Amino acid sequence: MIKLSGIARRLYEATEAIAPVEADDFNALVKILESEDLRTEYTKLLTIFNAFDPNSVGTISEILLTKAINKFNQGSNIKAQHTGASGGLSDLKLMIGDQPIGISLKTTGDNAINLGSANITPPDSDIIEKLKKYNGRSITDVKKDGDTKLYDMCHKRIEAIAEKLAGDKDNELFLWVNKLISKKDSSLITGVNFYVVKFKKTAVVNYLEDTAKLYITSRPAWGIQNPDGSTIISADLGPKYLNINNKLFSNDSAMSDLGARFQKINVPLIDESKYKSPEEFKAKLQGLPNKIMDAFVNLYDELFA
Repeated sequence: MIKLSGIARRLYEATEAIAPVEADDFNALVKILESEDLRTEYTKLLTIFNAFDPNSVGTISEILLTKAINKFNQGSNIKAQHTGASGGLSDLKLMIGDQPIGISLKTTGDNAINLGSANITPPDSDIIEKLKKYNGRSITDVKKDGDTKLYDMCHKRIEAIAEKLAGDKDNELFLWVNKLISKKDSSLITGVNFYVVKFKKTAVVNYLEDTAKLYITSRPAWGIQNPDGSTIISADLGPKYLNINNKLFSNDSAMSDLGARFQKINVPLIDESKYKSPEEFKAKLQGLPNKIMDAFVNLYDELFA
């Protein structure tokens, strides 16, 4: 047995204590995010950090949401703890009384959502060549044909994705923060959509293997589509092997077929229509990274100088 101590041990114990998510947990997170003060302040801060460096907001988003939950729930039995660096699936833990709720948080624009990594290796291209004959068919068809090696390759990816969405024991809520990117400047967020989702691992695996269809590209790479042809899992063999297409969350039929419970919360922030031109809009962002650095230095001087 591995011996842990201090913070590492407490984080491990907290993660181990997370129980399957119940309906009340889903409702609790939705209610917290429906706080106008919380969601507006979080979105304003995320907007500033995104303008500073849009490639680093993943972890920043986790921290900002944790701090916002705690700020606007002072004096209650609701607490949040950022756990993103602990090595577990949860990016943050929501405590309502003594019961921890694991939350997997992803913050992206309108692109495929990278769910992270797992202990699986993407297959060689020659294996994908063998999969081509199943283009437009289900993974279950691969299994029925008795190609165990090919099926195992597909199943491992599907199971890893399902676990990223639901947790190994259905013990995670999935929260996607969809950044609404300005049409006039890609570094600016004009608002966000929160998608609170409760997936069930078995239901996700069953749908992706039985109902959804394989699609194979010329690269070659393979992904998964809904029966209507919309993409669920983008074809990839590289860093985004474990990904899910963001358009899934606006496909009510597919979400229902996946057995998912979900709630969308819209947070509009900046009205682009009041700016006459892209140049006028961009002028607002001129020198913003330096202003942010100056603000932090001034804060340091105020506290410690």
